[in-house]
Amino acid sequence: MTDPAYVRLGNNVHLSGCTLFGHDGSVNMVNQAFDLNLDHVGKIDIHDNVFIGHQAIILPGVSIGPNAIVAANSVVARDVPANSVVGGAPAKVICSLDDWIERIKQENSQLPWIDEMRLREHVLAPESSALRAARVQFFYGEEHHHVV
Repeated sequence: MTDPAYVRLGNNVHLSGCTLFGHDGSVNMVNQAFDLNLDHVGKIDIHDNVFIGHQAIILPGVSIGPNAIVAANSVVARDVPANSVVGGAPAKVICSLDDWIERIKQENSQLPWIDEMRLREHVLAPESSALRAARVQFFYGEEHHHVV
């Protein structure tokens, strides 16, 4: 956040390595080059239940949500409607959050570990070794040794 004073965060907001710009620094160059005294700042208002993906950029003057997802690498220059998923540069509505949830539910119904995930404490707790092993088995079809 370049200007935390201009940012308002609601409840259940998750930021994933994104950048929130409360001002446009280009006016500094314009002011010096043309002997002006311009300002270009704006609020960023992030409502309840919002996820902003990795390397997304939120520009000044934007409101997001409630109940919205901003995809990774998006550039958000306009308000994000409630109950939506946006992505791209510039960010555009991809689908409703309700549609996204239904698609993820459908995909999840095919996962062999979903019964373990249904217990709320498993969702909030760190990934268990059993859950990790089930996911690796599903992804690679055999025991896979992590090498990085």
